[in-house]
Parts: sequence; C-alpha cells; structure tokens
Amino acid sequence: THSDMKKILLVMFVALTGLCASAQQGKMAIGADLGVVPVLEGDGSPTNLEIGAKFQYGFTDNVRFEADIDYAFKAKNIDFFDLTANVHYLVPVSGGVSIYPLVGIGYGHAAFSYSEHVEGIKFTASKGFNRFLFNIGAGADFKLSDNLVLNFELKYQYFKDFSRLPIKVGINYAF
Repeated sequence: THSDMKKILLVMFVALTGLCASAQQGKMAIGADLGVVPVLEGDGSPTNLEIGAKFQYGFTDNVRFEADIDYAFKAKNIDFFDLTANVHYLVPVSGGVSIYPLVGIGYGHAAFSYSEHVEGIKFTASKGFNRFLFNIGAGADFKLSDNLVLNFELKYQYFKDFSRLPIKVGINYAF
C-alpha cells in the first residue's frame, strides 16, 4: 500500500543520511538532463523525450540530496511532468568517477489529449491526473573538471497505472 511504501522510503532516507559523517558538507550543483522515458504500463505505451533541471546539495562526501523537475514531451498523445526529491549515496570508483544508488519521492502529472476530424468538425478531448510517485535506481558521475560533472542515470519511477523508466544523461555545474 502507499502508506507502507511511504514508511519504507522514510526509513531508507533516514538510514542513508545517517550512514556518513564526512566533513565536506554544503557542496552544491545545478544541472540539466536529457533523456528517453519508456512508459511501462498500458497498451501502446509511449516513449517520451524528456528534459529536466536539477539542484543538488551534498550533506556529506557520500550523501547528496537532489531536487529535480522534468517535462516529457508529448508522444502518442501523452505528456508528463514531475517534481521529485531524491537521495543519492555516492560511492567513489576511481579518478573522478562515482556510482550511486538513489531513492526518491515526488509528484507527477500525466496528460492525455486526443483530437479527431469528423465531417469537417474537430473533436478534442483531454484528461489528466496527478499522483504521488517514487523513484529507485542508480547513476554514475564522471568529473570533467573541478566544476563540471557528466552523469548518467537509470531509474524505475512508480506512478500508479503509469510507471516509467527514465534513462537520462546530464551535465552539472558544481559550486
């Protein structure tokens, strides 16, 4: 149920933020993403092109908070908007490369529209719905310079009756 899922996500968030006590707090970054997002449920499920913007804040060297906003362009008469908050646990691999699992919660809006011409008359219908969502996935950061980081991310996004699989590449400016 959603109540159980919220409890699990809260416990995971608290556990992740409590794992590390490193000294480098306060590191921030802003960034942009581009990706493809297959919808995993329903007949004729679309694959949308998505753009996004994000803000990251490092609680420690290993634990990072990310707020992001994404818009998936219309495909098969469906477009999508989401606003999420994620927690990343960074694991350095080598020379400026880190991998991370992620977990997050958010809000999503799916919009469906349809139009048809019948005997010269245009009929249009649209419907949308808003729902709680959660993310779980993994990513990788590739440090290009002191301030630029390239990243790749894959996550499962649960959204009742409309779950998705965002696959994104992005660039972040750290400060």
